[in-house]
This record gives sequence, C-alpha cells and structure tokens, in this order.
Amino acid sequence: EVGSELQRAMESRDVEALRAAIELATQACVDGKLVKQAEQVLKEEEPRQRAREMLKEACQQREIAALKEAIQAAESAKLDPAELVEASDILRQEEAKMKALEGVNQALEDVKGVDM
Repeated sequence: EVGSELQRAMESRDVEALRAAIELATQACVDGKLVKQAEQVLKEEEPRQRAREMLKEACQQREIAALKEAIQAAESAKLDPAELVEASDILRQEEAKMKALEGVNQALEDVKGVDM
C-alpha cells in the first residue's frame, strides 16, 4: 500500500505528495530502491515548483528584474516553454513601457532645453 502510494506520488510529480510519501515509505521500510527513485523525482521537481512560484509572483508584480529572474529560473529548471509564455509576454510589455517612458522623459528634457 505505501509502495503504491509512493509510485502514485512519483507519477503525479507533486512535490508535497512526494515528500509525504517518501517519509511514509521510509518509516514503513519500503524498498530502498523505490524510495531512491522517489527522492530523485523530488530532486527534479523541487526547482520546477520554485520556478513556477517565481513566475506566478513575477507576473503579478510586473517588475522587469523579477520577470527576468523568474524566466531564467524556469529555463534552468527545464520547465516546458509553454509555462514561460505569460511571463515572457509581460516582460516584453513592461520593457516596451519602460522604453516609451524613457522616450517621454527625453522629450521633456529636450523641451526644457529649448529657448523661448
């Protein structure tokens, strides 16, 4: 029973389920090889989960630096490129806003410098 629960947790790749199943399997002295496999899956999934959380937070904040950091973390964690689309789109929008704002500020500086 505990072994099959561990197997289901590995298939789901859910970090919390994996942690709980690994703990139960270790206490129940389930086959060490199966536990090692689950620990490997957990090791792969933890950075992915952190990257997903970073992407979600960065998309809400809409800050360029946070978006770039989250996208880099997601790429390092080898997330599916589809999971990066929203953050990449928001990053492009925010960079375009920043560039437009810089243009407006430059135009204002130019106007200030004109003699009347």
